[in-house]
Amino acid sequence: MAGSRIADFAKKVQAGDIIIAGANFGCGSSREQAPLALKDAGVGLIIAISFARIFRRNAINIGLPVLQADLVNKVGDGDSVTADIRTAKVRLLTGETIMGAVPGDNVIAILAAGGLIARVRRQLAMKGA
Repeated sequence: MAGSRIADFAKKVQAGDIIIAGANFGCGSSREQAPLALKDAGVGLIIAISFARIFRRNAINIGLPVLQADLVNKVGDGDSVTADIRTAKVRLLTGETIMGAVPGDNVIAILAAGGLIARVRRQLAMKGA
């Protein structure tokens, strides 16, 4: 089923869309181009049961929010969900709230800055470097 959506993904994705995925999302993508392509396509958040470690880190580094939570059997294509990345609360269209894994403060700070490079630049500017 998941493969059937890939062919027309680029045509259908809209700014702010949320990808709901299964386990080990991003497996096999060791370069930052994979999350960068999703971010550039307009994806605003990826919620998955789990992430490939390198994909997750690259996504955070470029400022693409990722949240670990299991929504696979709770939503369908086109369903609306809202998520608060800081608290890891995901609200489904039904009103049900699902708790994900709360990201650490460092991850939140990187995402708030727009990515790792932006965060480091801010830190350096504050130090007067």
